[in-house]
Amino acid sequence: MDKEESFLITGLQQAVYGFGERIYISDEGFRRLGGEPQYTYIRVRIEDPSEAAVDEFLERAKTLLGDNCTSTENYYRYQRSTDNVPVFAVALVVLVLIVLNIITVAIVIRLLLKTVFIKREKEFGIKKAVGFTSRQLRVQLALSLVPVTLIGSVSGAVLSCFTTNRLFDLVFGSYGIRNSDLTVNPLVIPVTILIVTLMVFVISFVMTGKMKKISAYKLISE
Repeated sequence: MDKEESFLITGLQQAVYGFGERIYISDEGFRRLGGEPQYTYIRVRIEDPSEAAVDEFLERAKTLLGDNCTSTENYYRYQRSTDNVPVFAVALVVLVLIVLNIITVAIVIRLLLKTVFIKREKEFGIKKAVGFTSRQLRVQLALSLVPVTLIGSVSGAVLSCFTTNRLFDLVFGSYGIRNSDLTVNPLVIPVTILIVTLMVFVISFVMTGKMKKISAYKLISE
């Protein structure tokens, strides 16, 4: 179309489809460029949508339009299904990141506990000699990591609230996302902090199983 016209930009439409190369224009604006609109589909927005509400509307639309309606699609359901590749990909990336974080935490705790055992082996042996059980020592050692874990998880949760949107823009900028405004559920923050703390406690308790091998008699003989 070899014609130029001046238009007023009234808004920004962004999505993970179109790779940032899609524009929306009114019928009148398209005709000003010398084109004649040809409609292939009609998109309808529903207040307080749900899968059932959208299905009900589509059935009414098909009944009303008859043969003029060739097909319908519940886009609300599609957006939340695994068929939506971008959304599914994001969910998969998040899952991989969670697994990698758990592995990283486990490795760090493993190295930390190994250092603690080397430095405090005699202390643990003496405590067992005066009546502490291996289980009590394992719980005590795991609890000693809780304050640091709380500080780290709280700091990470607060920092993520301020950086999530910027990181999202950076990762999906090539897909057309320029300015994201993701809503962070306030309830997610304390739940995340609690889960991270419990995870560190459980991993620490499991990894301190070698506490059973510490013998006060062996340390004294050495």
